[in-house]
Amino acid sequence: MNFKNIIFILFNIHNTFSFNRLTHYNNVQMNTKIKNILYQSYKETKKYNYHSDLYGVWRRKCFNAIRAIKFMKLKEDKGLYLGWTDNQDITDKLFCLCEIHSDEFIKIHTIIENQDITDINVTLFNQDIRNISEQNQIYIDITKLKTFDKGRWYMNLLYI
Repeated sequence: MNFKNIIFILFNIHNTFSFNRLTHYNNVQMNTKIKNILYQSYKETKKYNYHSDLYGVWRRKCFNAIRAIKFMKLKEDKGLYLGWTDNQDITDKLFCLCEIHSDEFIKIHTIIENQDITDINVTLFNQDIRNISEQNQIYIDITKLKTFDKGRWYMNLLYI
């Protein structure tokens, strides 16, 4: 894929979401955000007993952040990095890491939650992803999410 196609995709996504629920980040910006999530999540794991449910939640978030960092290193030239918010505040609630296969095909690889956010409107996020696909005639593949975070995001996007 050439750079012109990537710019075309990004331009269409930006125009689709001129109401600013999605923000495009470059690799360096997203790497900084994900490393911050990793650091904060790691600090949280230290507060809980190994066998507690909250320890498991924060450990899962650490693992997901590490997986996102690996993806960014491997797919730097084919990556599309988006932050999403529901417009209730300016803080990104989710970070979506995608791999661009062509100007008509994007694969969502990873979805990372902001560690400071507990109320995520998954229905609205799902609508925004579907709107990108429909308005830009881009197929967005979510099958990679079956193996990410025990399939939680795959099920959310498929059934909500």
